[in-house]
Amino acid sequence: MKARLIFILRGLRLLTPAERMSALFNLALMMLAGFLESAIVALVIPLVYAVVDPDKFAATGIGSRILGVLQVSSIQDVFIYLAGGLIVLVILANVVSAVSRYLGSELINFAAAGKQS
Repeated sequence: MKARLIFILRGLRLLTPAERMSALFNLALMMLAGFLESAIVALVIPLVYAVVDPDKFAATGIGSRILGVLQVSSIQDVFIYLAGGLIVLVILANVVSAVSRYLGSELINFAAAGKQS
């Protein structure tokens, strides 16, 4: 374990401070994208449950909490909110992932340009 940590620290010393900050920011973006994708997966189950059996969904603990937060008049209206939330999360996760990939490629291009000069 200690040898791995030393190996990682030696690799980090090869980067400039700007590259380290860019890599750290990219890591944070990747973690955010992973969190958003986990939220997408977690939202699928209540969405399907609200479609299949809306009355039982309203009787569950999470269903009653969602109904309380959304303050909807009908249980059928919950589907619209859950589907809208799912769509927003999918779009947001893809945007964050695309920005992360773009910054990762820019970091590689920046490092390659620095080694050529």
